[in-house]
Amino acid sequence: MITHLPSSIIFIRYKRIICLDIPDDYRFMDEELIDLLESRVSDYIEI
Repeated sequence: MITHLPSSIIFIRYKRIICLDIPDDYRFMDEELIDLLESRVSDYIEI
């Protein structure tokens, strides 16, 4: 049994994790990336 877990593991233990399947091929603030993020995230939160 694991008794010592990193605090990050404990923090997310009961959280829902969603993968947006966005490759790391974009530059910072790339317009295409922003559009893709808005489209993928809007399924889960109101933007």
